[in-house]
Amino acid sequence: MLKNFIIIVAILLLSTSCNNSKEQEILEQLKEKDQTISELENELDYYKEKNSELMEKLTMIEEPFPKLELFEYGREVDFYYEDEKVSGNLTAISVVEKYFEAMKSNDLESWKSTMTQDKQSGFVEKEENFWIESLDILDIHYESDTGYKHSILQDEDAKEMGLTPDNIAVIYVLYDVLYDNSKVPYNSGRINWHFILLREDGQSPWKIQGWGYGYGGI
Repeated sequence: MLKNFIIIVAILLLSTSCNNSKEQEILEQLKEKDQTISELENELDYYKEKNSELMEKLTMIEEPFPKLELFEYGREVDFYYEDEKVSGNLTAISVVEKYFEAMKSNDLESWKSTMTQDKQSGFVEKEENFWIESLDILDIHYESDTGYKHSILQDEDAKEMGLTPDNIAVIYVLYDVLYDNSKVPYNSGRINWHFILLREDGQSPWKIQGWGYGYGGI
């Protein structure tokens, strides 16, 4: 009888020990899950904070260029072609082509005639030889990105001149040029520029005011 009692007690103790062990294992697993959840929550908070910082920086970047997409100036390509028919003057593209042809033929006066008086004044002492061995226009077209005009219209000089979108032309040009580098230090190769042309009104000829890269004023 006593022997049976001892066996029962031993079984109960063993069972209790197993249950405690299982319970401990479950508690450890729950603790690990809690730790994992806590880590994930911390990581989520970190990325939320980073996202907030990025959005703030993006807002700061956008502020100097508010709503560029709202500056619509109509179908500019159609406008330029129609303008040539009405005024009888060269299109803005033709003026830029004349600029390059004058460079190829070393015709300084013809080259300067494509520019505004303001631009011409910077080439008073320029020698007549451009020292070009070859020059080819690979692509030339009206710039469809109205952000260029928007940038020009924000320029203080443009505001003082009272410029309007219909009296500004922006032309993209990709050309391949080879200079005689024994005479001039200019870079040869493929070059892409944007030309800015202005006119006084719809009956006036287009004149080149500047050329270069990216958005800018006049």
